[in-house]
Amino acid sequence: MISQLNRDAALEEPGYLENATLAENRYYTADQLADLWKVSPRMIERIFMDYPQVIKVDTVHRGVQRIALKIPEGLAKLVSQQA
Repeated sequence: MISQLNRDAALEEPGYLENATLAENRYYTADQLADLWKVSPRMIERIFMDYPQVIKVDTVHRGVQRIALKIPEGLAKLVSQQA
């Protein structure tokens, strides 16, 4: 699990997403990252839920509300290097 210290370091990474726009970044869903990292989607959600760079989209499917995450590629790379 990513520690708070590593999370803080990721937020302070020099140049992180400085010159990038939303259109220039690739975003992953929790399911996509879970497949790439060979972990559960729930684990990905727990790791990335508190990062401010992650886009949180409220969805309702068959009366059940859920928050879908859109995780920037740069953040995913940074977190995977720290793990």
